[in-house]
Amino acid sequence: ALRYAGNRAPQAAISAQFSLSWAVAAALVGGDLGPAAYTDAALADPRLRAIEAMIELVEDRALTEAGRRGATLTVDGESAT
Repeated sequence: ALRYAGNRAPQAAISAQFSLSWAVAAALVGGDLGPAAYTDAALADPRLRAIEAMIELVEDRALTEAGRRGATLTVDGESAT
């Protein structure tokens, strides 16, 4: 996912569709990833921009080497898989 969707701070809707950090921010703010998450209005939302800028994407090499896919969300030291 990081290879294909590592676009940070997307400036256009099509770029946002290939931005993992944007998807995480949009899901946290809006609760889903419907079409509204990828509009010019969403791209202009300062809350989404601020949260997207705070997101750090890090590959879990152990999962990659084991051939597994998945993600862990960590917020203030608390994790959820």
